[in-house]
Amino acid sequence: MKTNEKACPYCAEVIKAQAIVCRFCNRDLPSSSMMEVAPQQPTADQISELIDTAPSIKENHDDPDSLTGAAWQGKWATVKTLIANGADVSKPNSAGHTALDLARARRDKELVRLLLTPAKPTNADNQKFSQTPLTGQPLGVSPAQAPANRVPCPSCGELVTPSATLCPFCKQAIFSKDKGMNAIAKVVAYVVTFLVLFYAISAFTRHEADKAYKRITGDAQEQTEEMLRNRS
Repeated sequence: MKTNEKACPYCAEVIKAQAIVCRFCNRDLPSSSMMEVAPQQPTADQISELIDTAPSIKENHDDPDSLTGAAWQGKWATVKTLIANGADVSKPNSAGHTALDLARARRDKELVRLLLTPAKPTNADNQKFSQTPLTGQPLGVSPAQAPANRVPCPSCGELVTPSATLCPFCKQAIFSKDKGMNAIAKVVAYVVTFLVLFYAISAFTRHEADKAYKRITGDAQEQTEEMLRNRS
């Protein structure tokens, strides 16, 4: 790969480094600022210092389904879900306390770590680069826009070659309806051909057997008649 080229993150085809739309799969390419980066984890010393200097908070009456309420009650999963859905961790409650203040006051190290960890881009941020849940068709790429030499994988929706039997993205076997119908048609054709040959051979065998039987019985009858004539 040349220095002025890069691989499309969706179909892996080689394109120009400056490209904003892949010419193979027709999907918009994320800019470097939109690419997902690994979140920076706070150190144990930083967390300990924050807890040691935590404000003294005795009570909290926020809604337990809100970020501050969930942080006060130590609902780690709820806090994580709210952050993933775009909740503002720096927004204070009516008492002026943020979710981080409440987690520090509870001396909850894991919750403090979670609130200090930068959130990854949400599904809404990456909506244009995802697939619809029902059809698996990439958003922003209609069937008419999809290149003729690519079809969506029925499992993950990524574009693959029509002849592919294993998706290189999700590693799932690809069972095309057309391929399945073709296979069934071939099996039916083989069965029909076998039956035709079987009945043709059976008819021929019966015909030859009848001829042989008639020939044998005819010869036996002639011999019997000749013996009777000789005796008389």
